[in-house]
Amino acid sequence: MKVVYNVHIRRAASIAKKLLSDIGLNEVTDLPMKLLISGLGGILIEEPLKGSDGRIIQGKKKAIIKVNSNIKYEARKRFAIAHEIGHLLMHKDIAVHNENTNTLSWFNDAMKKYKSGIQELEANQFATELLMPSDLFNKEARGKQFSPQLLQYLSKRFNTSITSTAFR
Repeated sequence: MKVVYNVHIRRAASIAKKLLSDIGLNEVTDLPMKLLISGLGGILIEEPLKGSDGRIIQGKKKAIIKVNSNIKYEARKRFAIAHEIGHLLMHKDIAVHNENTNTLSWFNDAMKKYKSGIQELEANQFATELLMPSDLFNKEARGKQFSPQLLQYLSKRFNTSITSTAFR
């Protein structure tokens, strides 16, 4: 299982690095996420969402990424958006059906598996690498003692939450 986990981690990080290379940037710290999504053929909508920080609705040519407008911290919104961009780039082939009386139980089962499956791990790793590219992050942290002050510095440097920075 650990080998499968590592393959997915590397895949997600590789796709985030490729995106950065494709757009010609070393990092997206100062890039508005709405602009990034637009460049990928998507639309960003902020609205109240029950039970999630973000969602994606993928069509054949366009995607809508929704982020919960009730999130108080911009850094957390950025991670939720980056996570959904990960789904956009990595999980286009996942079928989601509309709910009706015939498909409701299938839909609920599929969504439960989707939410807890490897796709979520990949999307989180993608977001981590996109927002805190490993080469830049390691350069900033190298030689410094792990401390709350270092976490605060790195969090501010990459415009990420303390929590996601700590996990990184």
